Amino acid sequence: MATLPSPDTHLRTAEDFAYLRQAALRPLQEGGVRVYYAPSRFKFSYSRLGMSISKKSGKAVRRNRLRRCWRAVFQQHQIGQHGLDILAVLSPRMILGARYSAEEKKLVQTWQQLLAKLLGEQICGKK
Repeated sequence: MATLPSPDTHLRTAEDFAYLRQAALRPLQEGGVRVYYAPSRFKFSYSRLGMSISKKSGKAVRRNRLRRCWRAVFQQHQIGQHGLDILAVLSPRMILGARYSAEEKKLVQTWQQLLAKLLGEQICGKK
């Protein structure tokens, strides 16, 4: 039996990632980003976010900057109260430019659209 993790808004363990890939009924996908979501496996009242970005997507600085942007968008959309586990996966085929460019801005916009769609589905009760 798994122990309860500390109250943290990040998905960190391989078990959490595996749970989401199996429990997600229908992942949302748009523009090279796929979002898996399911109710929290520990029945938390807050949402947790996990991100998977392949090393093929760029160097560590770029991947970490993208993660920071995605976390900021996650906090802006106030999905935190819905008790969801959310996993965002950036397709390894998505190649980013050499500098902070239109591709990264497009990925952040895509992430905003996916979170808005996810929030809409949670409010309406669709799955």
